[in-house]
Amino acid sequence: MLAGGGAEVEGRQVHREDAHVVITNIGQLQGGDENRWLRALPPDFFDLILFDEGHHSVADSYALLKAQFPAARIVNFSATA
Repeated sequence: MLAGGGAEVEGRQVHREDAHVVITNIGQLQGGDENRWLRALPPDFFDLILFDEGHHSVADSYALLKAQFPAARIVNFSATA
């Protein structure tokens, strides 16, 4: 559990008790080929998603994440010019 009411997606576990912030990477969130976390989380679970490496946001993995959480606002960050 992260300080301040956060959640952690790590390996095969997710700790989401009273979560206000989830810190993970797209590979962990998707949980491999079976997309176990995407299937387990309700579509309104996120209201804001911040992507690092935002220049990859056109990839299928990001498109799948965006489709799973349609109401979430998306902010992409990238250091690539």
